[in-house]
Amino acid sequence: TPYNYLKKVLLNKAVELLESSDIAVKDVGFCVGYESYSSFSGLFKKALGVSPRQFKQAHKLRTQSIQHRPLKHVPGCFADNKGWKKSNFEEVS
Repeated sequence: TPYNYLKKVLLNKAVELLESSDIAVKDVGFCVGYESYSSFSGLFKKALGVSPRQFKQAHKLRTQSIQHRPLKHVPGCFADNKGWKKSNFEEVS
């Protein structure tokens, strides 16, 4: 339905904002058009399985992990396809 499509578009924009901006989590819902944080948060959790705060925190931790140990995040199937040995992915401490 048009309403479901609109919800999907708004949630996609919210995810984008949570991943790429310094906007406070409580303000993201307002930025994408929700009038209250609780309605936005409830819809977000229902659609994605985690609250907006949990989503932003998980994204932040993953980004830090990628920056610290980037080779750890190369998919094994990609490495296999390129003929890379697993040992190529171990960063030296």
